[in-house]
Amino acid sequence: MLCTFDSDFLEIAREGGPHAGIIFGQQEEDVHNIGKWVLRLSEFHEYLNSEDMTDHVEYL
Repeated sequence: MLCTFDSDFLEIAREGGPHAGIIFGQQEEDVHNIGKWVLRLSEFHEYLNSEDMTDHVEYL
């Protein structure tokens, strides 16, 4: 699973290439700081497994 704010990875996912999963967030500090990223990632970890995330994109 990849955690990123690089929108190029969203384009790759849209093109249909297989991937282990992408968690995408905005880079702006006032929207998502590192503490919020860690909190949300720990929430994802609780309810999503690798099968759920295969070829799937989640947004922070």
